[in-house]
Amino acid sequence: MRQILIVDDEIDLARLLAEELERVGHRARVAADGAEGLAYLRNAVPLPELILLDLEMPVMDGYRFREEQRRHARWRRIPVVAISAVSPRHRPTPDRLDVQGWLRKPFDIAVLLDVVRGAPLQV
Repeated sequence: MRQILIVDDEIDLARLLAEELERVGHRARVAADGAEGLAYLRNAVPLPELILLDLEMPVMDGYRFREEQRRHARWRRIPVVAISAVSPRHRPTPDRLDVQGWLRKPFDIAVLLDVVRGAPLQV
């Protein structure tokens, strides 16, 4: 069982992902944007073991969230998988964002579950 934070402004999608993750035994929390995600991290005990991060969001996007996350010693070790409808060809690559991988929306829930289990990322 893993603690997972989903940061995505598409609340219906984020809740669906959380339900699927919980169905297979994980604990999932949802934040509607980067600012809400950072607020969650400030108070989280224990910290999430994985963050699923949308990149295009209002208030605070995923790029800014990653900048802030990487500034904090406690948070920077939490792996992040970017989830976005935007292709990495048009934005910074996973290496430049310092993320474990990139899932392009829409993606199959089975692929997400493989990523959470630690299987190699299939983009």
